[in-house]
Amino acid sequence: KIVAHVPVKSQLVSIIDPTATVPGRRNYSFTEEADYYAEYRKSWFAHTCKKAGWDCMRHYEIIANGCLPLFRNIESCPTDVLTVFPKDLCVRAIDLYRRTAADFNAEAEQEATSLIREFLDYARSHLTTEALAQRILDEWDVKEGEKVLFIGPNLYPDYQRDLLLDGMKRLKGTDCVEVANIPFMYSDFSGDITKLYGRGMSYSRNLDPAL
Repeated sequence: KIVAHVPVKSQLVSIIDPTATVPGRRNYSFTEEADYYAEYRKSWFAHTCKKAGWDCMRHYEIIANGCLPLFRNIESCPTDVLTVFPKDLCVRAIDLYRRTAADFNAEAEQEATSLIREFLDYARSHLTTEALAQRILDEWDVKEGEKVLFIGPNLYPDYQRDLLLDGMKRLKGTDCVEVANIPFMYSDFSGDITKLYGRGMSYSRNLDPAL
């Protein structure tokens, strides 16, 4: 779900702001994934932050939609947390915003476009579900043709588990065997995804049932 190129922009900062305390600014009103993504795509920057923990689906959704994350306090993130996340690029995005927000001219747009491309290139190489799964397979030294037993008995959404399953299925296909099928991960799921955590956005109904 990573955009192929830098989208056309129409606003400096997204209205989605989990860091905001001002009424009306903290907007979580999106019910459709396409509308949610479109908000990031038309924005040069979008706010994100640590909440229950440092990792969060929102960080990746911002980057994947060709937007620059304004990750509050990213400099304070421990070195052994978000180890694959591009923290250095986030610091550069914050610096760019601080330098140019008051006068976001053509030169600033050019710099932002270049930085978005760096984020997108990095995401394609390191932040996909396949990249996540491959790191696990390499760590376990799983050989071609060997099967992986995927144990996920709790069928409530769990981003870490679900995104790892997505990557494993894409890399291993039917050689990734689930103990308990996680139904909302597959495109033939007939349930109401809006009842899932985060309304099912980004992670649900993406896998071919044949996998």
